[in-house]
Amino acid sequence: MDSTINHKRVTVLMSVFNGEQYLKEAIDSVLNQTYTDFELLIINDGSIDNSLAIVQSYKDSRIKLINNDQNLGLINSLNKGITLIQSDYIIRMDSDDICLPNRIEVQVNFMDANLNVGASGSHYYQLKDDKHFEIDLPMSTEEINAFLIFNCPLAHPTTIIRKQVLETYHIKYETGYLYSEDYHFWLQLSKVSQLRNLKESLIYYRMHANQITGNPAKAKERLNTVTKIRSVSLEELSLQYTVSEMHIHNLIADGLSPTNESEFSQVEPWLQKLVNAYAKRNSNTSHFNAIVYERWLRVCVNYLGSVKGISYFYKSQLRTSLKIKLKIRLHLYKVLYKSWKRK
Repeated sequence: MDSTINHKRVTVLMSVFNGEQYLKEAIDSVLNQTYTDFELLIINDGSIDNSLAIVQSYKDSRIKLINNDQNLGLINSLNKGITLIQSDYIIRMDSDDICLPNRIEVQVNFMDANLNVGASGSHYYQLKDDKHFEIDLPMSTEEINAFLIFNCPLAHPTTIIRKQVLETYHIKYETGYLYSEDYHFWLQLSKVSQLRNLKESLIYYRMHANQITGNPAKAKERLNTVTKIRSVSLEELSLQYTVSEMHIHNLIADGLSPTNESEFSQVEPWLQKLVNAYAKRNSNTSHFNAIVYERWLRVCVNYLGSVKGISYFYKSQLRTSLKIKLKIRLHLYKVLYKSWKRK
């Protein structure tokens, strides 16, 4: 094993910091791919556990190891890796997730056939306590661009990125967007290329206590970051908003329930304001309106309960004005049912 970067078609980029618990399973899932023309670039970001020894135990020439003298953090480590990589494609992989065996093959074939796509991800299986649930994401470029106003549309460890697009437009992960660097990264890419998600689930995305959601300080910092990113999207709609409206937008985007009647009463007017602003800037509003429809129904049910919430939703002026086709409504109901079943 050495640190010499070769020109393979694909480089799988993995940064690890104290990831000994799941690291071997993650590495094995990459090495056992049906696609073979790749290298695995592992950046050991100053780990003080057994992570380095685990990586060094492999004798596979496809593994390239870079050791950071000190912990640089995920953002700087990823940028370091991107600078070193000479491949056509960069595949992101986290040190605690699991690739399905055909992941690289499926993603390379898709990118080769869709040259206007700068990055793509996929649906995935959320893995927690030995149970897994399939998570759906917006698939088309139009859906993804609409979804960006609310949330990160691509799951970071599912993605494949065209290196040439990053070089041409000087796109990198920005340190000012800690804990949501991927959300901002996709926002930048969406302005210069198409983004897509594949329907096929290609990884097991592990949930555990060491992640950001389990750390209150990091979760607070992440909220500050996503607020900044969402603000950019809202300003691009030429939409003026108050601090209270931004709070409501975050609540809706994060799938949270209003805490009181005052908050709930602000949701429908804010969503209507969003719909009007989006329509002024976009001729095709069907995907955005479908997202608003789903978010409004979710808020009603979460706050009022299933029976009362559905009744309130169906009587609302916002629901009537969105004019969502039956086929799309049925799909949204299915998505909501799956999400509620997981709780």
